[in-house]
Amino acid sequence: MLTAQEAWDFARHHVEVWNSHDLDAIVELYTEDAELCSPLAAIVKTPPILTGRAELRDYFGRGLKTYPDLRFEIIDVFRGPLSVTIHYVGAGRVRVAEVLFLTAERKIERVFAHYLCEP
Repeated sequence: MLTAQEAWDFARHHVEVWNSHDLDAIVELYTEDAELCSPLAAIVKTPPILTGRAELRDYFGRGLKTYPDLRFEIIDVFRGPLSVTIHYVGAGRVRVAEVLFLTAERKIERVFAHYLCEP
C-alpha cells in the first residue's frame, strides 16, 4: 500500500505527464494490457472500455487534439490498498475522479473514470 506521500507524489507525476501533452510519455504510464472505463470512451467504443496501449494511444491522442489547452489540476488524492484516486479538474473544467489501480511497479493497469453529475 502506498503511503499518503507516495500517493500524492504519484498523482503529481501523473498530472505533470498529462499536462506535458507528450503522448508517448502518457501511454508509458500504463501497462501493455491496461483497461480504461470512462463515460467519454463511449464516443469511440461501446461498451466504453478501452483495452491495451494501442486503444489508449488512439483515445488519448483524440483527446489531446480535441482539447489542445488541456490542463489537469489536482483537487484531492485518495489512496486505497491497490489504487490511487485522483480528484481533479479536467477537460472543459469538469471535475473528474479517476480510480487508478497500480502494479507493484506503479504502472496503471486499470482505470475507472467518474465525471461530476451536475444537477
